[in-house]
Amino acid sequence: MNLCMTALLSVVSTAAWALSEVGGVYQIGTAEDLKAFAELVNGDNPYANAVLTADIDKGTENYRIGRDGQDFQGFFDGAGHTITYDMTFEENGAGLFRNVGVHAVIQNLKVQGTITTSAQFAGSIAGWNSGRIRGCYADVTINSSKEGDATDGAWLVSLIAAQSSRTVWQRLPSWVRRLRTAAVSLVGLTTKSTLQTV
Repeated sequence: MNLCMTALLSVVSTAAWALSEVGGVYQIGTAEDLKAFAELVNGDNPYANAVLTADIDKGTENYRIGRDGQDFQGFFDGAGHTITYDMTFEENGAGLFRNVGVHAVIQNLKVQGTITTSAQFAGSIAGWNSGRIRGCYADVTINSSKEGDATDGAWLVSLIAAQSSRTVWQRLPSWVRRLRTAAVSLVGLTTKSTLQTV
């Protein structure tokens, strides 16, 4: 009986981590793949690398890549694909990634959709960033009910401090660049980074 239960648990566990891997890079082609990758990173592999192989609709699921106390430290290549979502958070760090660490690179990714939050540090790609985000595009509305606070993504364009050579790339429409503020941003809070709009 115990042997059967062990075998069953083993099969269930394997199914949860059944991501395709090519040359050490996880291939993300479905919403299920993306969730499995988040579980992998948030579990015991923060240095995991991934590439999108298709556009993905994440829907309303609120999981994030990276967690409190464990930053995502890998390489994530969107390969020009789009992740669409409609997420609601009542805790800090709303975004596709919660924590992006100093070794992480996120590139060539498009995100679109809506984030609704009652907390701080909301960003379309990351809540907190200490890594590199480049060649990315966001078409995301951030609805925040947090009053008297400028820590959502809207302030990033005009208030980010240049502290090092790390670069956060953000592709914004020209009207946003002229306004120097927007309700969409790649990150909610970034440290030791510079912002370049292109």
